[in-house]
Amino acid sequence: MNENEIILTKTFFPQFADMDADGFIGIRGYLTYFQNAVTEYMMNLGLDGFTMLEKYGAAWVYTKYKLHMEKKARFADIHTESWTEKRRSVSSLLQ
Repeated sequence: MNENEIILTKTFFPQFADMDADGFIGIRGYLTYFQNAVTEYMMNLGLDGFTMLEKYGAAWVYTKYKLHMEKKARFADIHTESWTEKRRSVSSLLQ
């Protein structure tokens, strides 16, 4: 990340449905938090799914997760950070 990037920080409170059988938050729960955080981040940039489709005929997807867990969470706040990385040109994506 560089100093000019916008970072969205969001806090989630785990729900019972996010838990695995061991009583801790499972990977499905974390991925839901990431998806919700990225969706809000893109909306703050004015690039929500509807706008992208209407204006550009395109959609965005997130393709990479980086998860650092010191320990699995129970019912405690989960803090996320979202940002964009340098974009590649369309031609490099199609090659």
